[in-house]
Amino acid sequence: MNTPITFPLEPFACLFALIAFTSAAHAEKLYYTEPGFDDGIRELNKDGTGHDFAINMPNVDPRGLAVDEAAGKFYYSRAGDIYRADYDGSDEEFLFASGGSVPTDVELDLTAGKVYWSISGPLGGIRRGNLDGTGSVDVLVTQGILDPLYLDLTPLDPAIRADDVTGIEIVGGLVYWANGQGLNTMPLGGVSSSTDPANLFSVSGANDIHKIAIDSIASEVYWTNNVGSKVQKAGLDGTALTTLSDRGFGRPTGIALDLAGGDVFWADTLGTGGKGEILRVSTDGSTPVAMPEILFDFGNAAYDPYDLELATIPEPATALLAVAGMICLSLRRRRRS
Repeated sequence: MNTPITFPLEPFACLFALIAFTSAAHAEKLYYTEPGFDDGIRELNKDGTGHDFAINMPNVDPRGLAVDEAAGKFYYSRAGDIYRADYDGSDEEFLFASGGSVPTDVELDLTAGKVYWSISGPLGGIRRGNLDGTGSVDVLVTQGILDPLYLDLTPLDPAIRADDVTGIEIVGGLVYWANGQGLNTMPLGGVSSSTDPANLFSVSGANDIHKIAIDSIASEVYWTNNVGSKVQKAGLDGTALTTLSDRGFGRPTGIALDLAGGDVFWADTLGTGGKGEILRVSTDGSTPVAMPEILFDFGNAAYDPYDLELATIPEPATALLAVAGMICLSLRRRRRS
C-alpha cells in the first residue's frame, strides 16, 4: 500500500504571507501638503483609497514638499522656513530660514546631498543647502522680477560631479523652474556666468506654467496651468504642446508623474463644485481631455491640496513581521488540533 506523501503547509504559508506583506509595505502612495482648512501632509493610494494624515500640522501653512525615501524623511516648507521630519511626524528638525517669503517649492538632489527651495518677493530667487541644515547659499537671485515659483531637478551620476575654480559645485545636472510665464533652466551648482540661466520657452495669456515635473528621458515637461485650468505637457523646447486635461474650471496646483504606470496625478484646489480634488490622466493623452479621473473628492471647498509627490514609503518592518508571525502560529496550532 502506497503511503501518500504530505508536505507541511506552514513554511509555505509563512513565506507567502511575508511576500504579501513586503509587497504591501512598499506600495507607492501620493503625498501632498494641505495648507487650507486642516494643515498637514496627507497620503492616499494611487487608486484614491486610504486617504489619511501622514503628519498633522495645525496652523503652520505647509507648502512645498519633497521625499527622501532612503532616509525615511519628508522635507517641507512651513511658516516661511524649511523643515524635515520622519514619515510619522517625529524627529522634526528646523533646517533653514527661507530668506524670503513662504517657500513655494522644495526639491532634493540626493546625489549631492542638497535641498533646493524657491522664494518670491524682494528677496526672491532659488536657494539651496545641505540636507543636514548647513551651508545655505543663493543659487539664483531674482528680487521680485519673474521670481521662480516652482522647481524640478535632473541630477546626474556622482561620477560626473566636479568643482570649478570659483568653488561653485557643479553637479552636472540641471535645475528647472517656472515663473508663470515660461520654463527656465541652469546648472544645479548655480549661476557662474551670464549665460547660465536659460529660458527654454515662454507662454502668454491663459497658458500659465505653474507646478512642473520633468521627464528627462523623453525630454518633456509636464505642468499644471493655474490660469487656464489645464494640465499640459511639451518638449523642453516648448514644441509638441499637448493639453492632457481641460475641464473648463479649476485651479490645478501640485503635479506628480508615474512614468512606469503611464499616469499624471495632480491636485486641484477649485475642483467640482469648488471642492479640492486629486485627479489622474494618462501621460500619452489617451484620457478624454474633459474627463480626467477624480481619485479623491474632499467634499469641502475649504480644503486646498497644494504640492504633490509620488513616493514609496515602507511600513515599519517589525509590525509586519509580527503580523506574519501570528499567521504562522495560528496555522501551526490549527494543524496540531
